[in-house]
Amino acid sequence: MASSGNVAAERAFRYSRDETQVRSIVHQDIAHPYAAPSIPGRGEWLSGAAATISYGVITVCKDSAATIRRAIDSVFQQALLPRQYVFIDGGSRDSTVSIIEAALAEAEHRGVRTDCTLIRQHNEGITQAWNIGLNSVTADVVCILNSDDWYDPGTIERVVARFMRYPKAEIVLGSGRYLDPSDDAAPRICRPRPFFVLPIAMTVIHPACFVRREVYARVGLFDERYQIAADYDFIYRCRQAGIRFVRAPEVVVNVLRGGFAETHMALGWREVAQVGRRHARLPVLSAAGAIARRWLKR
Repeated sequence: MASSGNVAAERAFRYSRDETQVRSIVHQDIAHPYAAPSIPGRGEWLSGAAATISYGVITVCKDSAATIRRAIDSVFQQALLPRQYVFIDGGSRDSTVSIIEAALAEAEHRGVRTDCTLIRQHNEGITQAWNIGLNSVTADVVCILNSDDWYDPGTIERVVARFMRYPKAEIVLGSGRYLDPSDDAAPRICRPRPFFVLPIAMTVIHPACFVRREVYARVGLFDERYQIAADYDFIYRCRQAGIRFVRAPEVVVNVLRGGFAETHMALGWREVAQVGRRHARLPVLSAAGAIARRWLKR
């Protein structure tokens, strides 16, 4: 059996930032990067004390034409712009790619200085796509924004303020606003739960997790055995590694319900149970949580 160090080294090799290596090993086509000119745009680069913190955004998409533009606009409308924005497209057959290209061209025309890259992936799943994105980001803080979600105005300012207030923080956890596209019900606000709940259920809202890049070097990338529970496994490993979390009380992201996890609930239940058995000190708690989720259909 390979040691954990060898496995981590193998993953780092597979997802090298060298574009030729990524193309040959992961079988991708890498689109040209959109390098915008260095002139002021709608937002500004981090200034003053906040200039010590840069951030990059990763958005994974496939056939997301109905929602991708809203996600992109929510990033470029932040007062503090990202250093990098990486898109990984899993083989869209609709107009997703052309919408991304149009949005990036408009941003470039406005003078946005963000380094934007579009990577075309041969649909090996969202978990692998996250890992490809992580090996493309060199900024201090990594933000993963789903293609059907979007940030509130001022999100990044709040997150950066947390990192500045707590310099030893490695992950900032915000709250999310969950919306159901099929009805007019009031949004449901979800906040990070205490970590003692972790053996039973996911305690954080993944799109509201803002992670220092070096955390992935310490803990490892997302485990590609999981299609749905990879974020749950990652948070578990962060806790076991002693990563420092800081909670932000504000709602920072809007999450559209009805995604892959909600349409593949049985798979999600199995994966969450596997993660619990793998990491929990008392596996019986994870088993109880799995039974409760099936009963509640959550």
